[in-house]
Amino acid sequence: METICGVVERILFQNPENGYAVIELCDDDDRHIVTGLMPLIAAGETLEGKGKLTVHNQYGEQIALESCRRSLPSTVEQIFAFLSDGNVKGIGAATAMQIINAFGEDSFEVLMSDPERLSQIRGITFEKAQELSVCFCEDMNRRSVILTYMDMGIDPTHAFLAWETWGFEAIDKLQNPYDLCEEPVGLSFEQADEIARNCEIPVDDICRLRAGILYVLKHNAANEGHSCLPLDKLTVVAAGRLTLDPELVTDTIEDMCDEGALIKRNFSNREFVFLARLYNAERYVAERLKLLSGEIFPCPFDVEEEIAALEEKLHIEFEEKQKQAIAQAATTGALVLTGGPGTGKTTTTRAIIKLLARQGHKIKVCAPTGRAARRLSELSGRKARTIHKLLEVKTFRGESVFVRNENNMLECDAIIIDEISMVDITLFNALLKALKPSCRVILVGDKNQLPSIGAGNILKDVLESGTVNSVELVHIFRQAMQSLIVTNAHKINQGDMPDLSVKDNDFFFLKSPAKAQGVETVIGLYTRRLPASYGYSPLEDIQVLAPNKQGEAGTIELNNRIQNAINPPATNKNEMKGVLYTFREGDKVMQVRNNYSIRCLSEDKDTTSVFNGDMGVIDRIDRHAGLMYVSFDNEMALYSQEESMEIELAYAVTVHKSQGSEYEAVIIPMFEGPKRLYFRKLLYTGVTRAKSLLILVGQQHIIEQMVRNNLQNNRYTALGHFLTGETGGEDF
Repeated sequence: METICGVVERILFQNPENGYAVIELCDDDDRHIVTGLMPLIAAGETLEGKGKLTVHNQYGEQIALESCRRSLPSTVEQIFAFLSDGNVKGIGAATAMQIINAFGEDSFEVLMSDPERLSQIRGITFEKAQELSVCFCEDMNRRSVILTYMDMGIDPTHAFLAWETWGFEAIDKLQNPYDLCEEPVGLSFEQADEIARNCEIPVDDICRLRAGILYVLKHNAANEGHSCLPLDKLTVVAAGRLTLDPELVTDTIEDMCDEGALIKRNFSNREFVFLARLYNAERYVAERLKLLSGEIFPCPFDVEEEIAALEEKLHIEFEEKQKQAIAQAATTGALVLTGGPGTGKTTTTRAIIKLLARQGHKIKVCAPTGRAARRLSELSGRKARTIHKLLEVKTFRGESVFVRNENNMLECDAIIIDEISMVDITLFNALLKALKPSCRVILVGDKNQLPSIGAGNILKDVLESGTVNSVELVHIFRQAMQSLIVTNAHKINQGDMPDLSVKDNDFFFLKSPAKAQGVETVIGLYTRRLPASYGYSPLEDIQVLAPNKQGEAGTIELNNRIQNAINPPATNKNEMKGVLYTFREGDKVMQVRNNYSIRCLSEDKDTTSVFNGDMGVIDRIDRHAGLMYVSFDNEMALYSQEESMEIELAYAVTVHKSQGSEYEAVIIPMFEGPKRLYFRKLLYTGVTRAKSLLILVGQQHIIEQMVRNNLQNNRYTALGHFLTGETGGEDF
């Protein structure tokens, strides 16, 4: 560790969004290059701190700052450096010199409290003086908020969000740190709790109680897919998190429901508690789908004749269920099309698109992820977009908002949403609100896939309600029957063991009793055997899918092992350390949360967001600037050191993260793991991600265990109740 103290001479690099900076610090006669989190750092400031001495292969010795204290300029020289460095809008070097010559060490005081004196300087009018003072005060207030928040242990990103949300009033918010858990700041409850303890806020403080209850509903519940929780379950979980008497928690929940902060409804003689936004989303989706399902649209031509013409034109023969789906899409307002692999969902979807176009409709086609949208574009012959891009998501004061909404609707007469099982209730709600009332909605998906990562279980709830027109394709076509991937997927779904004996098709099982040996087999397949035998690219064609993240056969360990085999350290490859991984130029990575404000180097202004599940390759790393350049298809996204926490190595990903994607070759390790993750639907989802080749590596009894375990992802939702008319006691 190095101890440093000096004056900031120059700012070599500064990221205004997260506070990362590279500065030159003058310490008596010595100069140091210092890197780290120094939000709003400016020339002329005094900095004291500690950091680790590192040696950059291009820039030489640097001190990586770990802690510091900063103070504003005090001498005339320091004040001039600060003002002349462009920190105050409207003040450059010449104006800074005039101010210094007139007021010396009192310059800051004049700018802050006595701006009319600035008009004594030639060229500065009274109005200009007031304007300079406003800019200076805003800069000082912003610095005060950011540095105060950092002193409380809050990272710069959350501090900036607090400033953007509340301005200087953000200081007052620290009196109740639980306010910071609210969007758009989004501090974790644990962080707010720590600040509260330091401020000696009692554990039974009403603000803490309310924040803890909300946090359970927002994170514990919504992150597990629930749109609501039973009152008794919510009480137990919240009381455990808060370490308080359950009766006190129940009373608080009741008060919050009475005030409208939460919503309580009774279904099947059990009370459920909702966040208002999730309750309103499920209720709106239900009402909209019921209205659309009741709509009958006249068709200007004979549907059966048109289907026959399509068969002749496409040289195919539709199965009866396919014909039924195509006909219903032509005449009804809402339709659900579901079916497993090889049952003709894609062919049916293409026919529906052609029929709707024949009716003169303007059609939009979308999917929840970038990979799913690209796949849909290739299969349907129509340009498909992600739902987020279709709705034109933007970031405003740290919150994501959709440009397309009920006041600015999409221009379409029909919309087809693929992989609907992946869509959560809030996103589906936003999409429906952006559609004009007469717009037809066709939902396409596989009911046996895993449900969405976010709250809700749309496809399951809609199908089980029986209130929306739906067609399930069950016939497996002869060509698809030749694929063991298809036939084994259907066996797994029916609870039967897949055929593991065939050695000359597209589905293979490589037995490996020992986990260590099996991991070596997985790595060898990925890095050597499949590229050599099939010509597959490890970055583009091959994907390892694991049921879980932890353990020797989990994604974290597999990623590290594969990275070292396929992209080892080299003197010509820069690196950046993350939380789980050390990233390296050339690495395959995945975005693991939606980021609507990532900086992208692209002429297309519609590509300023990256989404959960997007895969890319690290093009280069600028260690000096603390930036990572990641290529997503034809887009280049820029990540800071802090933003790199949003990406992970992607040589191996979990089955959950692979939803909506398709890969030429998939390798799945089959070894012991958490029982809650080893169930039939997860295995089925993993197998159906493979397009041309599927290899299971491991122990046969694990496959048998997963096939037998028909665990359902039971989620607490109300969409089904609303669809069938059960209101839970509210007045409509």
